[in-house]
Amino acid sequence: MLYRYPNAVFFVTSDDITWCQDNIMPPKLSEIFTEDTLQKTTVGLLKNKTLQDKVPIIFSRLPDSWADFSVLTLCNHSIITVGTFGWWSAWLANGDVVYYKDYPLPGTKLDYELKKEDFFPEHWVALSGNAVLSLDMFLFTVYTVVGLSFCLLFYLF
Repeated sequence: MLYRYPNAVFFVTSDDITWCQDNIMPPKLSEIFTEDTLQKTTVGLLKNKTLQDKVPIIFSRLPDSWADFSVLTLCNHSIITVGTFGWWSAWLANGDVVYYKDYPLPGTKLDYELKKEDFFPEHWVALSGNAVLSLDMFLFTVYTVVGLSFCLLFYLF
């Protein structure tokens, strides 16, 4: 994604931001780019970066969830876990969305009562837990714990 959008900044918000900081490790640019490709990047946050620099991630320290929610609705694209907080912020942001597809658990009462197509538009990208998503040269590893909305990862352009 950084190759396609060199101004991308990832914004992480959570009800446990310390956990996110301890567990979301931004990859080095060398895991995404070759030296030649990185040198051709002349704009945005990647300008003058080296392969040893890390992908830019901001961990929210905003005072409350409403402030986080407001920022998330302004993001261009969203990566969300289960829950209405992430869903509504992604819906209002109206960009590309990646979500956890294995909720509710198959065979549960909620699974029988819920029509996923009513909640997840066709153009949203569904991923299983511990999946790797490749979008235009950027790899996201998505770790999801069923039933726990621990981190929302969004990117701004």
